[in-house]
Amino acid sequence: MVKAFVEYLEHDALLPSGMQPTDYRDRFMDSYPFLPEVVDILYSRWGSFPTFQRTRGVLRLLSLVIASHKNSNRPYLSIADFDLGNQEIRQELIKHIGSEYNGIIVQDITAVDAGAKRVDVSLGNSYQGLMLGTRTTTTIFVSSFSGGQEKGCTLNEIKRFATTMDNPSSVIAEAVEQLKSKYLFFLQMMGERYYFNNIPNINRILISVEENIKEDHLQAEEKDLIKKSIKGGKLKVYIWEENSANIPDNEDFKLIILDSENHSIMS
Repeated sequence: MVKAFVEYLEHDALLPSGMQPTDYRDRFMDSYPFLPEVVDILYSRWGSFPTFQRTRGVLRLLSLVIASHKNSNRPYLSIADFDLGNQEIRQELIKHIGSEYNGIIVQDITAVDAGAKRVDVSLGNSYQGLMLGTRTTTTIFVSSFSGGQEKGCTLNEIKRFATTMDNPSSVIAEAVEQLKSKYLFFLQMMGERYYFNNIPNINRILISVEENIKEDHLQAEEKDLIKKSIKGGKLKVYIWEENSANIPDNEDFKLIILDSENHSIMS
């Protein structure tokens, strides 16, 4: 399995920069059943928090992740496999970064209507059940925090951590684009790196506001804008008139603006 996965990474150009396939395979064999980067991220990033006991903290998290997958058939485990819906796993992370992230995890990742779950079902029938939206979002979240400067992950890293051998890694790129542009409230990007913080991103807030504008409010605003932008002059203006009896049948010039096709008014 390790050999097959390394070949998959090599084929999709997803190996770490400058690393030979044989070197990555050896590292994977040493860290199996976890990808090598799982230990690196926990030890180097999370371990840089003063409250995180490096060796004991890493071992406890790894044991919780293994326990959460004891009945699964996953061939290996990545940071994408950290079940943030599992309270023990979540609290092992939350206690180092702040309780406000409980709500962020629910809203963007674990709730039934969370952005990650919406992407899970939007990627096409071929990938149903792989939870690629959730895997992608979890990957970014677990990579996002450090007591030092390093945080987040690049698209190639997300592909390597979140993909499975049951899908082309290009689908992960599609998931990232949907999450970034449509669904996640707390996803940020700096340079080439994606990460979470506790500040909502502006694009998603605007989309949310637009999605919640009621149709009747839009219609009223549209009609008001038409009235303000049109001066009749010598023309008598009728805006969205629904009753032809209200339009005099005479030789005066008229401007009639309809909100939809209406043959009774037009005839």
